[in-house]
Amino acid sequence: MAELLKENGVYTHLTTDHNHYFEDGGAAYHTRYNSWEFARGQEGDPWKGEVK
Repeated sequence: MAELLKENGVYTHLTTDHNHYFEDGGAAYHTRYNSWEFARGQEGDPWKGEVK
């Protein structure tokens, strides 16, 4: 659906905690959207603090 919307001029954004979408073998799922954002999730991903 997101890919069809994007192709027809509708801005789409993905916010997810599934790191599989960004990993090799994840079928580049996130590229179907105009923009995307990864938020730390609950899949056992190690928390790493960021200093900005």
